[in-house]
Amino acid sequence: MIGPIAASSQDGSSFIFKNTSTGRVELWSGGPAAVEVASFPLSSEPEFEGAAAKDGTVFVFDTNAVLKRGAQTFNNSAGVMQAYRYEFSTQRLSCVSCAPVGARQSRILETTGGAREIADEGGRIFFATAAKLVGRDVNGVLDAYEWERAGTGSCHSEEREGGCVYLISSGRSPYGSFYLESDETGENVFFATREGLLRGDTDESYDVYDARVNGGFPEAASPAECTSSCRPPGFSPSLSVPLTTAFGPTGNLLPPAESPPPPKSTPKPLTRAQKLAKALRACAKKPKNKRAACRKQARRQYGRQAKAKRSAGSGGRRG
Repeated sequence: MIGPIAASSQDGSSFIFKNTSTGRVELWSGGPAAVEVASFPLSSEPEFEGAAAKDGTVFVFDTNAVLKRGAQTFNNSAGVMQAYRYEFSTQRLSCVSCAPVGARQSRILETTGGAREIADEGGRIFFATAAKLVGRDVNGVLDAYEWERAGTGSCHSEEREGGCVYLISSGRSPYGSFYLESDETGENVFFATREGLLRGDTDESYDVYDARVNGGFPEAASPAECTSSCRPPGFSPSLSVPLTTAFGPTGNLLPPAESPPPPKSTPKPLTRAQKLAKALRACAKKPKNKRAACRKQARRQYGRQAKAKRSAGSGGRRG
């Protein structure tokens, strides 16, 4: 074996690696020889990183190599990072992030940088790409996506590389959205976006959301407009606040000159989610060739334990 290992099963009995002497991606699973997964031009020095299901039945890896598998080719090109899925039992290799044949291929794929890219024992794969993989993606910038195996969750088709592709972010924001992390089942997917996906999110800064299967919080209906004389239904005056406080100082309050100064407020420490969003904003200001590494470092430092804002209205299948 010559080249780095991308991922291995939990017990180390199988692993996938890049063989730079033969120009092949190979899988070793205890036999006398490794199995060829795909080939790439020897003249290239592709990037290579990945993840694996615990039992080693499914491997996912990101690479910018132009891969081929026998007569099978993919809608990729030199220097473009793509996410691939290899299933050991069927020996099927799929490019889950590649645009459909004939569609324009994006040159931007956001690698996960230590976040969980594979969930549900290989049934769900998460990534971010600027490629338009579904019709609702109209912004031309990074969006968070999910590939789901046929028979998993709501996917009942093998149309897209043996499964279905869903948007996690909205596909409408003019600013990029970033996949951050998921839980082990893949039913909670965390991503960062500047778009306000809840009515109360109006600050236009990056926030962390949770696209959750069968989850979310109902939003209160907007209050009806009121004329100068109307009151909300069920209104009754409350006397829980002293009238002297509500309507101004009287004899039982100190005059303004003698009132004690208000206590100094201590700013609350930032949560991990806020730190992550702040780091991502800083990364967006860096030169293009440094942004990916910056985001990777930010997710490694803050992403895995970030507390998230939960939203139900952003993903294609997540309600």
